[in-house]
Amino acid sequence: MNRAIRFVVCIPLIMSLLNAQPAHADHGQVIRVTLTSVWSTPSPDPMGITYDPRTRRLLISDSEVDEIPALWRGHNLFVARRKGNLVSARTFKKFTVEPEDVALDSGHDALYVTDDDLDRVFRDRPGKDGLFGTRDDVVATVLRTHRFGSFDPEGLTYFAAKRMLIVSDSTSHRVYKIRRGKDGRFGRGDDFIRSFGSTSMASPPRKTSLWSSARRNTRPPVAGHPPGRRGRSHPAGG
Repeated sequence: MNRAIRFVVCIPLIMSLLNAQPAHADHGQVIRVTLTSVWSTPSPDPMGITYDPRTRRLLISDSEVDEIPALWRGHNLFVARRKGNLVSARTFKKFTVEPEDVALDSGHDALYVTDDDLDRVFRDRPGKDGLFGTRDDVVATVLRTHRFGSFDPEGLTYFAAKRMLIVSDSTSHRVYKIRRGKDGRFGRGDDFIRSFGSTSMASPPRKTSLWSSARRNTRPPVAGHPPGRRGRSHPAGG
């Protein structure tokens, strides 16, 4: 199984999620392909990806490597340079072997991880070593997605400006926007949750297809499947 990370432009979908219209970049463009399956610690099925601006590294999750005995070495989080070189292989296995996607809140040093088997979103915070995916991480469940109707949460991003998590469901093709309530915590009864369908898009978001930066000409990485056209949507509210 030769899976790859492809770096593409997908501004239209991102801007529509944020209720803004892009001026350019109507089509995705592949600028680099990295075969993660040939890394020294292979990642045969890279599903989730985010960028850590502090370390200038990519954080990549693999949700299926545990199902391949010949490749499973207890690692399902991979850290890579932007050119695709593997830096280290780490693990989320103490709380999930199905990390479908990851999203970074760099302002609070928190990494959100979604699991579509448990229907949960976890918050992972580094321990004293300052690294995600190591033994001293502090982990908490912040969302149980079935409570708002998502039973297959595979896509995830964090929009810092509104302190909002965005979850995409691979089965229902719905996108959920979750904002903290007055208590400032996710997963409480006062969360603000809105959703919209994505079936009218040219390619409904399933895996990692969202990016938290809305700056023009941003080139977000996309893990797993080859990039296709990105549709537009106009969800009401924020």
